[in-house]
Amino acid sequence: MNRVIKFFILAVFIVILLLILVNSNKSSTIKVGFISNFSTEYSEVGVQGRNGALLAIDEINSKGGIKGKKLELITGNSEDSIEKTKKVVKDLISNDISVLLGPLISKMGSSVIDGTKGSNILVISPSVKSDNFSNIDDNFIMLNDTTYKEGRSLSNAIINRGDKRVALLWSSDNSPYTSGVIKGIKKGLLTKGIVPVIEYEISEVENHILLVNNLIKEKIDSVSIIARGDIVAEITQICYRVGFKPNFYSSEWSKTSMVLTHGGRSVEGMIIYDKLNYTYKNIPMVNFVNTFKSHFFSDPTTTAILSYDAVMLFYEAMLETNLDHALNKLKDVITSGRSFNGLIQDYSFNEFGDVVRSGENLFIIEDGNFVYYDLFFE
Repeated sequence: MNRVIKFFILAVFIVILLLILVNSNKSSTIKVGFISNFSTEYSEVGVQGRNGALLAIDEINSKGGIKGKKLELITGNSEDSIEKTKKVVKDLISNDISVLLGPLISKMGSSVIDGTKGSNILVISPSVKSDNFSNIDDNFIMLNDTTYKEGRSLSNAIINRGDKRVALLWSSDNSPYTSGVIKGIKKGLLTKGIVPVIEYEISEVENHILLVNNLIKEKIDSVSIIARGDIVAEITQICYRVGFKPNFYSSEWSKTSMVLTHGGRSVEGMIIYDKLNYTYKNIPMVNFVNTFKSHFFSDPTTTAILSYDAVMLFYEAMLETNLDHALNKLKDVITSGRSFNGLIQDYSFNEFGDVVRSGENLFIIEDGNFVYYDLFFE
């Protein structure tokens, strides 16, 4: 009997020891969730964002983590599907994440917000910027500026170039973002009495030749295309082939390698908005670009930069809360009005968690590159 009791006590001791070791291992890691599209044909935005976040986590971990605890990136592939996004959010929460980064495009914003309700999880989106999510007291932090400001900046460029017969085209995909930019452009143009001749919502599957024929018929001299880079390039290529050369404008969404590789000569001279000015040569940004290139063999996009900043924002907030990742604790720090360090510029947040950044930037495509476009903003 004594041997049985001793064996039982030993077994219990081993189980307890294993549980302690497992829990100790769990508590030594802080899980950072990241949701985006990583696998479909249009996954460049997601891959860039993930890579930017990975570099931030590597940097933090190389310095000992957050008070001795290392960060671990847990990714969830939304596959550009709203239904898949809902499932992925649940899976990430069940994986005991401390914060959720993403989504990266506005059309997924509502699904992520709804999926995290009641979870006490803070959501930090590096690049969502739809006005639909601003000025709301919720668990959603936006690191990117609003679509309305983007539209006003593009309208300034149109006015500055002297364009009069304006066409506004926007994608039906990701409409929370595209419609917001269009609204900003229209408001800006109306201040100078310019009324768009054509306003048209485009789809991915339609034949854009008929659209271009209509642009030619109406003698359009300015075409703003607020869509994904490949759609923008498809329309400009059709225009190029028939010798139609209006001034082209596009948004931050299309400022990727996709518009350059698909557009070729047809996008030369196009003006594109970007909140961040890559021409700033501060040391952190230079180091980030060099590290990014050496790791991933490509230049970082705005999404990569903002995703890096999102991880660093979480890092700074966790230091102040003494590792308490409760929603209200993190949000109180982030919305306190203090300044946070960004790769390109410092920034803060308003009481709702909407970013406050200075400056607006435009770029022009020259010789297959994005070149800073110097324009006085009103």
